[in-house]
Formats: sequence, structure tokens, C-alpha cells
Amino acid sequence: TLNINDPVISFIKVELVSGKDQHQAEISVEKVSVAPKAIDNLYQALYVRSSIKDIDIISIEIIYRVPKSFLSANNYDKSLTSLYRLYNDKWIRISSYLINEDQEYYYYKASSSGLSYFAITGEKSPVVTTSPAGSSPVIEKPAKETHVQEKSRTNTSLIIFLLAGFGFVIIILIIILFVALRKPKIEENTRNEEIMPSRFLSLRSGLVISNIHELKKALKYMDDSDFIYHKNNKDIEEWVEKGINRPEIASIIRNSKTKEELIKALEGVD
Repeated sequence: TLNINDPVISFIKVELVSGKDQHQAEISVEKVSVAPKAIDNLYQALYVRSSIKDIDIISIEIIYRVPKSFLSANNYDKSLTSLYRLYNDKWIRISSYLINEDQEYYYYKASSSGLSYFAITGEKSPVVTTSPAGSSPVIEKPAKETHVQEKSRTNTSLIIFLLAGFGFVIIILIIILFVALRKPKIEENTRNEEIMPSRFLSLRSGLVISNIHELKKALKYMDDSDFIYHKNNKDIEEWVEKGINRPEIASIIRNSKTKEELIKALEGVD
């Protein structure tokens, strides 16, 4: 855990949980004057690094603060303040929420899966336009109605009645046609959902992974029984081959007999 007491750095606490015993682990936080990649409504960019590798990190919790003066000066909503992490050259918003406030700052807590550049941003509340209370359209009535208007209104009512009946029949026919055409489409979509794999894989332990890096991390802490379960079901190799389109890695998984053999085979694979 790193506690920071520097008025120019927004991060005040970084707590890192590792799956390995880390003796004399180092964590450093540095404010950067220019973000490595542009981002809108930026308050502050920071760079966090550690001697612990991302693959050995289980969780990271960050507590940070934002001056009330910054939000009020820009008309930003305190509940829309966000923390982003730079990953694969893209800013990814990470989960964060307001936990406290004092006279000068709002305090937020966030959870991240790795270390990198971070950016704190603000956002304005959506603008909601409402009509003035009590206002209603004024409809002017004709000062005088003639017999011609009465007759025209009668004819119009008859035409509307006939059109309504005809329109009702048309609507029924359209609904029948829509249902008839929709059924094959639903069946096709159902087949596609059964055939097309997901970009995400839910493991037996409850962990959800989306790439090879997360798979390698999950394997390190996976029980042997869970590994055998996934090996027998072939769900990992099918997800790698079809879900993330990495058939060459699926072949490695298929040929690996044990968890340790697979971990070693995946070393250096991104």
C-alpha cells in the first residue's frame, strides 16, 4: 500500500494485492504535465508503476481526490467524474465512485486490473429542456360555422370511418406477414448465437476473461480440478480458437496435458 501526501498529486492511496509474496515491492506515482494520448475534459494525468508485474497483480484499489473549485469552474457534475487507464493505446474508463467530501475536495474510489498512465476527467450534466409550467397550446375556434362546413364534416367522418376499417384490416395483414417472416429470422439468429462464440469466457471459478493475458493470469491461480474440468469440456481452446480468433494458441492448449505444461508453453505469448 502506498499512501501519498502531496498536494499536487490527486492520488492519495494506491493499494495493490498480489498473488505472490513480494518483499520490498516498489510503487511510485508521478504527475505528468502532458497525457501520452489526448482525452477530453482532463483534470490531471498520472503515471503509476511498480516492481510487481501486471500478471502477478490480483487487484488494485485507488483513492483519489478532485478539487471542488475545478468542478465548479467548469460546471462539471461531481457524480460524473471519471478515472481512465491507458491500455493498448486506448483510454479505458475504470469503475469509480464518490466516497466522501470535505470543504476543498471530492474523494473517489476506483478499482483497476493493472498499472499504467491514468487520467482524471470531468463531465457536465445532461441538459434537460422542460416546457414552462402551466403553458398549453391555445386553439382558436371559428367564430361562425356554416351548413357547408357541417356537411363537409359529416362526409369527412364517413370517409375516416371507412378508412379506419380498411386500415385495421391492412394492419392485421401486416402483423401476420411480419410474424411469418420473423420466425425464420429468429431461428437463424438463434442458430447464430449457438454457433458464434463470445468474446468473453466465464471460468468455473466465476472469473471472466477476454484475452490471452487474462487467461495466463487465471491459469496461475486455477485449481487443478478446475483445469481438468475446462480441459475435458474443451471450452478454453474453443473460446481461444473461435472467440478471439487465435487458432495457433488453441493448438498449444489442446496439446498441453497439465496446467504447468500449458503455463510454460504460453510464456512469451501475448
